[in-house]
Amino acid sequence: MGIQGVTRGRAFKTTTTSDGTLVRPRDPTRRIRDQPPPTRQSSFGGWTVLLVGASRSSECIQEKAREALAVLLTAHRSSATVWAESGFSRSEEDRLEVARTLLDLSFTTSTALNDHLHSFLASPVALSELLRDFLQVATYDTSARLSMRQAWPEIMDLVLDAVDADQDLWSEGRRRSREPLAKMVPAPQLSIGDGDPDSTLQAAADGWPSATELDARIARWIPLATGIPEAMDGLVSFLRTHPKGSRLRWDSRGSSS
Repeated sequence: MGIQGVTRGRAFKTTTTSDGTLVRPRDPTRRIRDQPPPTRQSSFGGWTVLLVGASRSSECIQEKAREALAVLLTAHRSSATVWAESGFSRSEEDRLEVARTLLDLSFTTSTALNDHLHSFLASPVALSELLRDFLQVATYDTSARLSMRQAWPEIMDLVLDAVDADQDLWSEGRRRSREPLAKMVPAPQLSIGDGDPDSTLQAAADGWPSATELDARIARWIPLATGIPEAMDGLVSFLRTHPKGSRLRWDSRGSSS
């Protein structure tokens, strides 16, 4: 025979053993309630880091981790554009982890980086944030800098091709519509909490993409970026990663000399 009751708003039912002892089953919600508060691993960025590591393991979870990572990144593409266009505040740490993951995956057969870029073309705010996150991660992380340097020519080609194909892609009437073009030339991006920015920029210059590598793309970019103050600021910051005395020149039509 059992006794039914309610405690703390939850129903419970006891049972009676052969010797008459009342036994109350373990509270099924206790395991959940006793868990520590969620950590950064509950975020998109934290989970991508875990799943990338698992997808490269030799254990039986490898294939499942790859499938889960693909699903997670697909969900991120959909939600990030909504967040960005709506002006929602998001964790910078979370965004940077996703950016680091996408750069890391660019060395593999994964299409995640291109998938994100193509998806974000419809959202200039989301694309601008993603480009900035790539650059900030690369400013502080040598490995990410190598990945960014390898991926950036393709990133420039994709964005510039999209603008050439549709001049109204980012019409000036849209919120922050010109920002992606301002981020096209890769300039180091400092964290707001950096206590020694000069040392950071000096270190970032080692392995940063060079103007020689991007010369034709920068020449193509200049006519599109004319009239965007942030774009010229970015170009100056990019050139500061080069040795003093470097002579580089582009005219307003994008011709280099």
